[in-house]
Amino acid sequence: MGHPGIKGFFRAAAGILSYPQDPRSFAQVFGSLTSAHYTRGRITHVRRETPDTVTLFFTAGEGWIPHRAGQWARIGVEVDGKRIWRPYSISAPEHGDPSITVKAQGLVSEHIVERTAPGNVLYLERPEGQFLLPDTPTELLFMVAGSGITPVMSMLRTLMPRRPDHDVVLVYVSRSRESCIFHDEILELADQFPGLRPVFWFTEERGRLDASDADALAELCPDHADRVTYASGPDSFVSAVEDLSRSHGGPPWWNASMSPGSSAAANEGKFGSPVPR
Repeated sequence: MGHPGIKGFFRAAAGILSYPQDPRSFAQVFGSLTSAHYTRGRITHVRRETPDTVTLFFTAGEGWIPHRAGQWARIGVEVDGKRIWRPYSISAPEHGDPSITVKAQGLVSEHIVERTAPGNVLYLERPEGQFLLPDTPTELLFMVAGSGITPVMSMLRTLMPRRPDHDVVLVYVSRSRESCIFHDEILELADQFPGLRPVFWFTEERGRLDASDADALAELCPDHADRVTYASGPDSFVSAVEDLSRSHGGPPWWNASMSPGSSAAANEGKFGSPVPR
């Protein structure tokens, strides 16, 4: 068999092994398995949280490093034949299979919410980020708006079972009860762990919450100035919480995550030192 025949044989064999994919796609997938930068994950379950938000549960292949609560990872998704990467916060607790919770706002997020199904493949870079829980017990205040709840939910799911009597206040601003991601699960956690006190603020009912107004926040959390504060959500919300923290001198640790959609990657810790590792 001459060289053309040999090439034709292997081309045909690759087509059989990779059917129904094009052999070039098979080679691309095979290459990802050996990449030092990313691995693959396979979606095991998709759970709808709100009309425009889903959680993707997935198993990660070799090369994935277990995340810490509050971290994020760059996720690659195939959209119309093109792989596009976006950063998403990890919503699962530590020491288990990961999950991301995605709100439909943008090309990739809308694709995930509307078209992703169990068995689909995700491309994963390793978790990173310094939006982390403190190493020692302390009184905490989580200030969250919209899909900024995603990294905080990972923290709550990790922290409360680990320290059942921990003193935690969650102020969660959302448009309405129907759009409030994890609403029922948060109430269940509060029932199970009395140290968690959730305070929901629905803007359709109460109007906008001015997170920089000390008096307004004192009605929701009277001792807010004495708590270690974490803020997660849109830039304007996080900046308002940071302004208030500065006006009170701020607690010894301040941690902020300004996240478009459910990403906590963009400017985390911008307004202060990240929590020590």
